[in-house]
Amino acid sequence: MTMTKDLRGECQQCGCPFNFPAESTGLTADCPHCGQPTELLLALPPETKSPVNTKTIIYTVLIILILGGGFLGAVLALKRAERLTARQREATMKAAAQNPPPPADPFAQAGFNVSPVTIEKTQGDSLVHATGKIRNLTNRQRFGVRVEIELLDAAGNKVGDAKDYQAALEPAGEWQFRALVVDKRVVTAKVVAIKEAQ
Repeated sequence: MTMTKDLRGECQQCGCPFNFPAESTGLTADCPHCGQPTELLLALPPETKSPVNTKTIIYTVLIILILGGGFLGAVLALKRAERLTARQREATMKAAAQNPPPPADPFAQAGFNVSPVTIEKTQGDSLVHATGKIRNLTNRQRFGVRVEIELLDAAGNKVGDAKDYQAALEPAGEWQFRALVVDKRVVTAKVVAIKEAQ
């Protein structure tokens, strides 16, 4: 005696599962649940979600979250850097307002470098001179250069003037001036003007 194999099918009307003999495949019979006629066919296997699709969706969401977090972090870092830059600029401007830059050297603007002036007594003589150096910072010859010096006493009060003259000062050349000082009260001196023949 041969055993017939039962197959599992679904009612096409109510969708309820039922078993039927394999030889009856393709025939029509009444559903044991709803009583409606239904064709005896194998039930379709239950749909399973593909693990590949699920993984793809999960990885895509993770990548989007990571990229979004990175973008948000970059925006926050940029805003913070802008705030820090604004604070530094404000602090620099405030410091500049409190400490104005020193006035520009008028001699350097005219193309000269001037050393400090010293008061020298000539050995074996009673003559006193105000001495120093003037350097030509330009690459052109300067003609008729005259230095004007202000003479000061021990209290810093002006007691007189002294002058010296150089006919020509070569490009990048240096001139050691010696201006005669007549007043005996002179202790210090400073260059107040350098003039050039036009």
